[in-house]
Amino acid sequence: FCAVLCFGLLVREGGEISRQQRTAPCYVPPRQGHEMEEAETTRKEKVLAWMRKHLQLSLSIVGVILGLILGYSVAAAEPNEDITTLISVPGEILLRMYKMLTLPLVFSSVIAALTRVKPGTVGRMMTRMTAYYIASTMLAAFVGVVVVAIFAPGKKILQTDVSKIGVSGLDTFLDFVRNMFPENIVQACFQLHRTVRIAQPPRYVPLGVNASELEPDIVRKLQYSDGLNIFGIIVFCSVFGLISGLLGDMAVIMVDFFSILNVMTMKISYVVMWYFPIGVVFLLCASIGRGDALGEQAFNVGAYIGTVMTGLAIHSFIVLPLIYWAFVRKNPLVFAKNLLHAFVTAFGTSDSVATLPVTFMCLEQNNKLDRRVTRFVAPIASAFNLDGTALYAAIGTIFIANLSGIELD
Repeated sequence: FCAVLCFGLLVREGGEISRQQRTAPCYVPPRQGHEMEEAETTRKEKVLAWMRKHLQLSLSIVGVILGLILGYSVAAAEPNEDITTLISVPGEILLRMYKMLTLPLVFSSVIAALTRVKPGTVGRMMTRMTAYYIASTMLAAFVGVVVVAIFAPGKKILQTDVSKIGVSGLDTFLDFVRNMFPENIVQACFQLHRTVRIAQPPRYVPLGVNASELEPDIVRKLQYSDGLNIFGIIVFCSVFGLISGLLGDMAVIMVDFFSILNVMTMKISYVVMWYFPIGVVFLLCASIGRGDALGEQAFNVGAYIGTVMTGLAIHSFIVLPLIYWAFVRKNPLVFAKNLLHAFVTAFGTSDSVATLPVTFMCLEQNNKLDRRVTRFVAPIASAFNLDGTALYAAIGTIFIANLSGIELD
């Protein structure tokens, strides 16, 4: 034993061993532990180098994890409304800053991008973009219907009168068309058109009949509600940018103005991104801390959440990567990895429009896409290509029907 130990020390100092000694059953390569330590050190250095290179993303992931942990800790303590309100203030500041930048970013990015694009190219982009958005949304809804049919969450525990319909599909479609052509571009920055149906007393009451016994008349009413009319703004900016590009030298000052505005807005967005790791901690903490006890409905809600998450996983990890691979013939994991920062931001803010600055950065800097395409397509996608909403709506509709004991034909 002492001889083997001494021989091991000699080998550490650079001595050579013979073939017979190498094959001896009691011999252990003396440098194995040292090589493992070097490999472990190299692995740590690579991780630290990646974190330094992607410091903003690393801090964002840490902020999301910390927000989830603190959020459930706060929820367990059952704080009052004042405490949760105070906790939510830094998170609200984060959302306010992102929303503050949304309007100048959409205006400047769409106009600056389309001034350098030919009208024919815009038409082809619109056609392909619309076809993809419609197809992916329909696939998301189909996945939702299939998943909810398999798991069948909910049971007959409620009795709900669903004979009255609030808004029809025709109303929604007409609202979409009207919002594309706003009456006032300034009003479109903070209000959008919406059709509502309200109940009014019947206009004609037969003799001898009490008016309270009659069904009220359901009438359509056109009104404006608070919100950003992103469709109307994009249509206006698209036409504005195309006309500016066609004017050539006459509109060079206007083109330079929106190009500089776009650069300045993106610079401000990068500054706001450094606040995200702090704001998302308080945002998630307050959001989870306000959660109410589910009581006896916990099982049904848990089944519903599980069904939605299953559908989202199928659509995100199977359907969309297959579409990407079918058309691009490249590895979708590489493309998705470069969008990780945008995914983390979207998870923390729950707002597609607020995620636009990070999305632009990931698409243009990480995935090397043409900024003329991203600045035109991404704002429309943030408001129109809502696959998760389509899947959620399909599952939610059938879930409510199951809860209410309604048979769907």
